[in-house]
Amino acid sequence: MKKHKIRLRIYILVALVLTLPILINVYSPILMVWGIRNGIITASFLIFAAWFMLSLFMGRSVSCAYTCPYGALQEILGIHVSKRSLNLKKQIK
Repeated sequence: MKKHKIRLRIYILVALVLTLPILINVYSPILMVWGIRNGIITASFLIFAAWFMLSLFMGRSVSCAYTCPYGALQEILGIHVSKRSLNLKKQIK
C-alpha cells in the first residue's frame, strides 16, 4: 500500500512540474489582488483559499507535498542533486 501511495505522489509531482508553465498564471497573487480590487473572485483566490484551508487542517507538509508545483520541482531536483553530491563525495574519498 505504501508503494502505491509513493508512486501516486510521484505522478502528481511530475504532472505539476510539467504543467508549471500553465499554472504559473493561475497561481499569480497579482491576479488575485486585481480580482479582489475589481470585485471578482478569481481562480487564484480559490486556489489560495483552498491551500490555506488544507494547511490549516492537515498541516503544511500536505499542501506543499501534493499541490504545490514549486515544492514538486524542488523535491525532484533535490533528489538528483543529492545523488550527484553523494557520487562526488565517493569520488573524492
